[in-house]
This record gives sequence, C-alpha cells and structure tokens, in this order.
Amino acid sequence: MKTITMGLAAALLLLGCGGGGGGGGDPITFESYPAELSTSFCAKTFECCTTAEIMEQYSLFGGLTDEADCVTKFTPLLTGDSAAFEASIAAGKMAYNESLAGDCFAAFASASCSQFGSDGPPDSSCDKFLVGLVANDAACDFDEECVTQYCEGDNSDMNIAGVCKALPAVGSECPEGECAQGAYCEFGSATMCIAVKADGESCSGDEQCTNSCNIVNDAGTCGAQTVCTGM
Repeated sequence: MKTITMGLAAALLLLGCGGGGGGGGDPITFESYPAELSTSFCAKTFECCTTAEIMEQYSLFGGLTDEADCVTKFTPLLTGDSAAFEASIAAGKMAYNESLAGDCFAAFASASCSQFGSDGPPDSSCDKFLVGLVANDAACDFDEECVTQYCEGDNSDMNIAGVCKALPAVGSECPEGECAQGAYCEFGSATMCIAVKADGESCSGDEQCTNSCNIVNDAGTCGAQTVCTGM
C-alpha cells in the first residue's frame, strides 16, 4: 500500500524525532495517536520553520496558514491510515505500544529545532511503538506489516497482497523505488540501488544524501539540513 498517506506517521516521526531524548511521556492510545501526532508535529513545525519554509515544504497542501490549519490537514490523513493499521494489529501482523508512543511524542515535543530539522535516526521509542511482525517470505498488505518494512508487490488499489522481503541493497534492482539504509533508488534505463552521497556532492533529493539535499536556485548539494532549524 504505497500511497502518500500510508506511512505518513513514520515520515513525520523521522522528521521530528531525530536524536531527541526519550522517556517521560504519558501513554497514548492507538485511537488518539493521529490527533496527538498531528498536534505535536504542527506545533514543532511552526516553532522551527519560517513562513517561507512552511509554504515551500507543504505546497502540496496549499501551504499551512497556522497550527490549527496544519492539524486539520494532517489528522485525517493519519486517521485514514489508522483504520488499516488497526485491522493489521487485530490480525497479529503489527503491534502498537502505548507507553513507547507516549515516550516518542514526549521526545518529539522536547527536541530542539536543529534536531527537528535533521534527518538523523529517530528516538528509539519512535522506532518501536508501531512495528511490523510479518517475517520475510510471508504475505503482507503493506510495508508497515513487515519486520523489514518492505512489502514487495503489494497494490492496495487493486487489492493485491505482496510478500515481505529484505529491502534491496546497493547493486540490486529497486522496481518499487525503495532501498535499504545507506542506499537510494536511481531511476533510469536500469533502476538500481546505489550508495547515498557524501556531503558536498550534487543531489536532487534528500534520499540521495547521507544528510540532506539543500537546493538553492534549482541546484542541490548534500550537506547538513538548512531548513526548519530555527535559525
């Protein structure tokens, strides 16, 4: 189920929990996590990002006028995902931990703007409160059900299940545009996973870089994140 909404929670957490401290959060129920996550994410966005950065980062949503507008736009997307997640949890294909969710969101709220703006690894609790339980070579409906976070061949629009596989590594084909950590999918005559680029190399997207791809006047260079850092 590779859509813009499925996996949005993971994307938001990756943006917001980079290197933050863990622990100390009140447990968050599965039913409330979409609103809680949207509220935390939007508060941090308007704390750390300039108006121009918000308009550019979220042009797909027509920009975001304020925190309330942000919450209004993101919560339904996460709620839409939660229905599929809930069915998967009931089927034993995923697990949700209320305490770790609370710890994650507490780390999110206390993160500095530089942590929020970084592409660093998420807080350990953010990486574990919603996890896939399906092993390799078993059937799956979407990436998040798999231990590896990769369901090969799934298509939710056509109701086609996939199979959990290891993410393609450097030198392997990536027909679904996904690669293992440390690699990205290079599209062309041969769609292959290649190693991410070091700081100073040219780029066109964050996925190509060890850190981030900073684009100025349509030219991108890998390096430390320069947007939404509160500076």
